Amino acid sequence: MTDEEIRAFLALPLLGVVGTIRKDGRPHAVPVWYRHVEDSTIRIWTEENRAWVAHARRDPRVTFAVYDATRPLSGAVIISGTASFEEIPDATKSEDVRKITERYAAEDKVDYYINLWDYIKTIVTIKSDKVTGWTGA
Repeated sequence: MTDEEIRAFLALPLLGVVGTIRKDGRPHAVPVWYRHVEDSTIRIWTEENRAWVAHARRDPRVTFAVYDATRPLSGAVIISGTASFEEIPDATKSEDVRKITERYAAEDKVDYYINLWDYIKTIVTIKSDKVTGWTGA
């Protein structure tokens, strides 16, 4: 994929999967809602107490993957990068939280979800070191 095709692919409302390294060295992967920002940077709104967050705080090397399973071999993007963390004081006022939620929730449910999960105060940013994308069809 070209850079433009990767950006377009990451803009699709697909689930991402973030991969981290457990203390014992085994991989850990979990599906997440996300949004793509400039330079293949990924932003994820999540709970601080999630296992993958603890793994990434200990070892910030992560892999992030997105796959379109709507048709066989339609494409994927894999990002290797470094995670950083930001605490947000109020999820209901966060631009990141709103943009992430708008990607996945029906328009009339965005505020409902944000208010439902207003206790979630962590934004994880994955800054890419390497990006690979391909299409199979």
